[in-house]
Amino acid sequence: MARKIRYCRYKWSTFFICLFLGVFGVHRFYVGKAVTGFIYLFTFGFFFIGWLIDLVKILTNSFEDKNGFALLKNGELDINRY
Repeated sequence: MARKIRYCRYKWSTFFICLFLGVFGVHRFYVGKAVTGFIYLFTFGFFFIGWLIDLVKILTNSFEDKNGFALLKNGELDINRY
């Protein structure tokens, strides 16, 4: 089984990217979800509803990167990465 790579994507960085540029899908590109990033880009974040759902998911720690890992809290080290 192939090992999934965990990239350091931080919760608050993702939140602020989503808050200001989320309707364009920039936060989705940031966590590696390019396909849904393009969908958000052309539909204004699924007509703003998907953007609001993503904001809530980020704040409740249920938003994941493309490999299924939860976002790290700022300042938290990923010990599995080293």
